Amino acid sequence: MRRAHAISDDQTVDPGAYNESTPRVYVLVESLNYDNALTMNLQSKGVLVDTYFRCEQVVTSFDRSRAGCILVLLEESGVRSAKELLTNLKSSVEKLSLSAPIIVYMNYPDLPAALKYLRYGANDIIGKFTRDKSELTTVILKWLAKSESQRKQLNARHEAKQLFKQLSAPVQETAKLLYQGLTNNDIVAVSGRKLRTIEKRRSIIMKTMQANSFAELIRKLGLVLMECDG
Repeated sequence: MRRAHAISDDQTVDPGAYNESTPRVYVLVESLNYDNALTMNLQSKGVLVDTYFRCEQVVTSFDRSRAGCILVLLEESGVRSAKELLTNLKSSVEKLSLSAPIIVYMNYPDLPAALKYLRYGANDIIGKFTRDKSELTTVILKWLAKSESQRKQLNARHEAKQLFKQLSAPVQETAKLLYQGLTNNDIVAVSGRKLRTIEKRRSIIMKTMQANSFAELIRKLGLVLMECDG
């Protein structure tokens, strides 16, 4: 099991120490003319930082194997439809089930705008008008820790969904009945299928869902079917 690279607030890290578990911040900017002091501070804490100019580039590049967050740098002038940008970004994150908190960095004090950004989909608002760079870095590190916890949950659900899709429609129906608590004989009565057919399907379900026990199977089916029920 991979873990997020834990960095204390007063610790600096040699960039050469980056590895496959190092957390990553995806910085979304409008132009190269931005204050990179914050991103440099993050790199000094052992965080990978990549810069992008389009929302699509961020979500397609997001690495599920490590903790990560999206840092959107918004400037007072020339902001490219913040509402459209943030709503599209939030929608893509949710659609792809990414553990990607969205943090907006504002280089100007505007409380009404900040509140709007939160409604548009941002998880947090930071800015040099409220905190110094070290405090901003601390906030981002905390969101990266939350991302790691969420990542494990979302990845387990994503993996279960992909495995469930490999089952044929009739076998999926049998899996749903198993999840509901029906025994093999119950399913025979409900479906009209032969017991041998149900037993074979159950074996296929166990193997395809990579479950070593019936309890594990129910847990994995729950990751898929509880969401459907909701």
